Amino acid sequence: SGSQYARGMLVSPQGISKEDVILDGSDNPASFIPGAIHISYREFVDNNNTASLKNISDIAGILGDAGISCSDPLVVYGECQPCGGGPSTATYVYWLLRYMGHEDIRVLNGGIDAWVEAGLPEQNTSITRPKSTYSPVLDEELYASYDYVMSGKAQIVDARSKEEFEYGSIPGAINIPYDEVLD
Repeated sequence: SGSQYARGMLVSPQGISKEDVILDGSDNPASFIPGAIHISYREFVDNNNTASLKNISDIAGILGDAGISCSDPLVVYGECQPCGGGPSTATYVYWLLRYMGHEDIRVLNGGIDAWVEAGLPEQNTSITRPKSTYSPVLDEELYASYDYVMSGKAQIVDARSKEEFEYGSIPGAINIPYDEVLD
């Protein structure tokens, strides 16, 4: 499992190569990195807009229809504006695709803001790639089932805001708001 982390999770704007496929997971982005494919993270959740994932074969179909295959070197970025910005969208998509077996995937450190600050161009539209086949090979070790979470075998970290955590959380969870670990 060491090879899947060989390149690390984060990539700088300057570290993106022309071979990389770029995926913007934002819900309604104002602009795009040139060459980026757009799939809102909401496309991966069930129709009731809960936190539950769609069926994995449906998610694979969405990715394949967008021209992404499981072997593509992928760079993900995106923000959740209803969440107040930040990289939660990118990391959500990152871990979902890691669970689906995508090994060559990284998150753009700083998102599109870092891209623009580096003096790199933006564009108003995303691109369309020829359809592909996305063939997931699930990494079950990355999925925490309800039974596993409730077993007490792992420390649960709730990354939501302090207010959300105080409203209600999984018993035994500790709160480390995600924005406290961002630079």
